[in-house]
Amino acid sequence: MISDQERLDNKQLNFGSHYENADMCVQFVDSIGFVVERSIIEQIYKSEYYSILVDESMDITKKEQLLIYAKYYDNSKQEFKTSFLTIINVKEQNGAQLFLSIKKFFGEKTSSYS
Repeated sequence: MISDQERLDNKQLNFGSHYENADMCVQFVDSIGFVVERSIIEQIYKSEYYSILVDESMDITKKEQLLIYAKYYDNSKQEFKTSFLTIINVKEQNGAQLFLSIKKFFGEKTSSYS
């Protein structure tokens, strides 16, 4: 997985000869996702109030996944928002593993805001 800092250091995207290039479409969607995720996390850290919502689920291939949402107060719009943050594949479905997965996710995201 590429860290936030590596993504910022490698800002230039090579979109190929046209937008129909499959590899470039994946890179483009990933870049948009990065910008949206970063914006949501910035809003969370600026918010006076926030909470984390998690849901553990199994997908169609029977892989355990952890979904993370955040509910926070958007100061600019003066309203509460709920935003999807990520899906994490988990190896074990016990409390300790789920906690470590959440901690790792936010540890990677908060390093650029410290």
